[in-house]
Amino acid sequence: MKEFYQVKSIEGGIKDVDMSKRTVSGYFSRFNNVDSDNDMIKSGAFMKSVAESGPNGSDRIKHLKNHNPSQMIGKIIELNEDGQGLFFTSVLSSNSHGKDALIEYQEGLLTEHSIGFQTMQEDNQKEDYNIITEIKLWEGSSVTWGANELTPVVGIKSLADLSNDDLLKELDYVVKVSKLGELSDEYLSSIEIKINQLKQILSKKLESEPIVITPTPDNKEVINYLRNGILN
Repeated sequence: MKEFYQVKSIEGGIKDVDMSKRTVSGYFSRFNNVDSDNDMIKSGAFMKSVAESGPNGSDRIKHLKNHNPSQMIGKIIELNEDGQGLFFTSVLSSNSHGKDALIEYQEGLLTEHSIGFQTMQEDNQKEDYNIITEIKLWEGSSVTWGANELTPVVGIKSLADLSNDDLLKELDYVVKVSKLGELSDEYLSSIEIKINQLKQILSKKLESEPIVITPTPDNKEVINYLRNGILN
């Protein structure tokens, strides 16, 4: 089963910060680099997802901080592959998260980037590393620390620290919210990201411990999500 939500970070990746235009540009991901998970992302891996969901598509790929859907710090206005990796330009928001991020970029406190994604196609025939050839990109993040064994991504780590009951309650809540009408596309995108994060965490927990759910009329939606995406 392909994981619902994965993260990979790169050090640096900043090309330019323009305080007057409130823009930042750089790289969310680099090509042809074998990371600590023994994965290598190949050129072309992002093309389908960017065409469908990038700024020239449905515009559902978001710029977050620390992979936290409640911290949308900017709007991606340019997203494409070049010879080095996945290049982006974002206009940082005038909300508090965007203002803080602009200052943190300028002062050199935000220096790393990361992607939240699902692997769609891969070639694991190599003896020493795996080649990822197609990615479904959920978001690009400005991160305080990169994702590796010593410095887990803050946004996902905080969710993983919740108890099983609290994780199920959180998933139940966001699933119900996603069914409401009159929600903006941006808010629905943040809910979709969080649902996939929660499903991934619960999937990992199921590898080592059972999660017992007593069906009730109130939790029907979340049980369907678990059965369709995790328990099967």
